[in-house]
Amino acid sequence: PRFAPHSILPSTKPDTPCYLESVPRSITSQIRAELRSMANPEIAAHAQGFFKTAKGEYGAGDRFHGVRVPALRSIARRFQSADLGAIQNLLRSAFHEERLLAAIMLRTRFEKGDEIRSRTPASNHQETPVHT
Repeated sequence: PRFAPHSILPSTKPDTPCYLESVPRSITSQIRAELRSMANPEIAAHAQGFFKTAKGEYGAGDRFHGVRVPALRSIARRFQSADLGAIQNLLRSAFHEERLLAAIMLRTRFEKGDEIRSRTPASNHQETPVHT
């Protein structure tokens, strides 16, 4: 398995509070729940053929929720404040849409960084010359 599920299981010791009860649902879980709620089996089946996911093909093993790109962009806007750990979790997913969503979120952050940089004086972000 990709993840160690035992690391998030509640304690089985008596009189020990359940770890899961004290932790709010993670951003990654919220995003995945959103994707599952939007899943479309027909679109997923089409995507599996389009991306050549059969054994021996370049996309072998890739899985799909069946969510279109405009919906992924909408989710990315709603979860734009997700931390990099959540984005990293999505990048490691077996689901194509989760990885694509992470890429969209990273691209947005990169573009916003350029916007912030362009609003600051040039002297604050000049590159140091490299001597060869």
